[in-house]
Amino acid sequence: MGRDRQDRTTEEWETFGHHLLEMMGKKHKLYKEIAGLITKLTFPEDDINKLEITHTLNSQKYELKDHWRKWTQKIKQIPKDAERTKFYIKNIDIREYT
Repeated sequence: MGRDRQDRTTEEWETFGHHLLEMMGKKHKLYKEIAGLITKLTFPEDDINKLEITHTLNSQKYELKDHWRKWTQKIKQIPKDAERTKFYIKNIDIREYT
C-alpha cells in the first residue's frame, strides 16, 4: 500500500502551480478549476482566503493521481538543480594525451 500524499503549501502552489497545469494539459477535467484557483492565489487581494484555496487545491491530490506525483517530484528537484554548478566539456584532441 502506498504512502499518503503530502499537502503542498500556499507558496508552492503560487510558485510552481503552473508546472502542474502544464503537466495536466488543457483537456484534463480539473484543468479549469485548478487554473482558476491558482490565479486567485497569485492576486494580492486582501479578501481572498488563501488557506481555504490551498486546502481546496490539495484536496484534488488523489484525483490527479500520477500528475500529482510527477509534479511534487519536479518541485522538489527544481531547487536542487538551481544549486548545481554548470560545467562544459571541451572538444580535446586525444592525440595530445597518447
